[in-house]
Amino acid sequence: MRPLPQFPTWPAHFIRVVATSWTPARRRQLLVALAVAPCILVVLSILLLAVLLTGPASRSANWYQQQGDKALARQDYATAQLCYASLLQTSPDDPKYRYALARCFGKLGQDKAAAALLQQLAPETAAGYLPAQLQVARDLLGGPSPSPEARRSAEARLQQILKTQPKNPDVHAMLAVLYYRTDRWDLARQHMALGGPAVDELTLPAALALSDRGDRAESEIWARRAAAHYAARLKADPTNDELRLKYAQACLLLRDFTKTLEILDAGWQQNKNPAFRKAVAHVTSLWLRESPTMAASQRLGLLQNGLAWDAQNPALLEILLDPETAVAAESVQPTTTSVQGAAVHALAQAVENCRRRQPDRVRTDLQRALSVGGPAMASIAGNVACLWAYSKAPDAASALTLSSILLDLRPTEPFAQRAQGMVLAQQEKWEQALGYLETALPAMPQDLGIHTVLATTYDKLGKPDLAEKHRKLAQPTTAPAPATSPAAVPAASKQAEGR
Repeated sequence: MRPLPQFPTWPAHFIRVVATSWTPARRRQLLVALAVAPCILVVLSILLLAVLLTGPASRSANWYQQQGDKALARQDYATAQLCYASLLQTSPDDPKYRYALARCFGKLGQDKAAAALLQQLAPETAAGYLPAQLQVARDLLGGPSPSPEARRSAEARLQQILKTQPKNPDVHAMLAVLYYRTDRWDLARQHMALGGPAVDELTLPAALALSDRGDRAESEIWARRAAAHYAARLKADPTNDELRLKYAQACLLLRDFTKTLEILDAGWQQNKNPAFRKAVAHVTSLWLRESPTMAASQRLGLLQNGLAWDAQNPALLEILLDPETAVAAESVQPTTTSVQGAAVHALAQAVENCRRRQPDRVRTDLQRALSVGGPAMASIAGNVACLWAYSKAPDAASALTLSSILLDLRPTEPFAQRAQGMVLAQQEKWEQALGYLETALPAMPQDLGIHTVLATTYDKLGKPDLAEKHRKLAQPTTAPAPATSPAAVPAASKQAEGR
């Protein structure tokens, strides 16, 4: 006989536990729980339905916008395009998304699609969407030489924006630039006054243009603003030569010659940029031209220092040849080298005695000028002779007297040989001129004046090949000619002494 099967004992145990613990109080709790449970389920269902209906949509829009903005920032225009296109599915009229999508189309080469969107967002006859209007205006004006139609269209769009945002500084700045480029200064100034810091770069061109028109008072208003602007920028970037030259130009428009020379001198001390040498000479010539009542000794000293910075500066050389300089020289009697401008004083007297046809006095004066001024004065004297020969009102006889005596006093000096050759060439004494010019050339191979005169001389002597060679070498280059670089250059700030 088989034994009965053995069943697990845990079900029976569970039943016994439930039966023994099923008290009346527990039964009441169970009944309450069963009654409340359906209410809880209904509330949870409502909440879940609300989340399903509203939550995912709002999170999706935020997510797409965040991803689109991030993609646009990192220039991933394909991803950004997908994000903004998705946003437009739910907000087809939102100009922010449409403008962002137009930018993506433009970057991806889909120009027609971009133009269609922008045409809607930036009409000429309505305010449109501000960022789109500004972008279209920038695009129209962004080329090196926008067409008249592009300028007209940009102006129309910018004027539309001002109807709703009359104080928008970006719009005023763009209009100021537009009117500046088309030489409509009255309109440009109106918008510059409202353009804020964005138009600071226009203040110097405005000051220069107004100065050219003879409106000095208005020019100085903008020059002061330009000076403040470039002073701040130069303080942050003190080695920037371009900023320094603009700062100096603004101060020059204010006729603050001392400050201008200090700015240029500081630039020269930093990096020896040849541009500062020429600028100092230019400022010096203006100072002399605009100061007819300056004391004679100071005038001579200023002229001498200016020529030390640029011995070939035409304006300074013309001042030296001016009879007024001879009058100034005659009014003072320097007896020592410590007298301000002693070398130029002697050279000015030599020039005057050339006019009077008194070669003995020319020799005495020129010898004194060379003794006081050193080698640099030989180059200045030679340049004076050349300018005298080739000026609009040449004095060939005086120029030849000066160059011949200079050569006699300094026979091996290249500047003297150069001057003699160029003066002789001006008088069409080609054979004689050629010898002096060829002798001087090795010492100053980059001197454009020598190559120019040599080209003419070889042509006259029937040597076209050599003429063509020097004609090519006479083309302007960026290298400074040796004749513009005297050995010793005084501090520009010293030119202000005695003012």
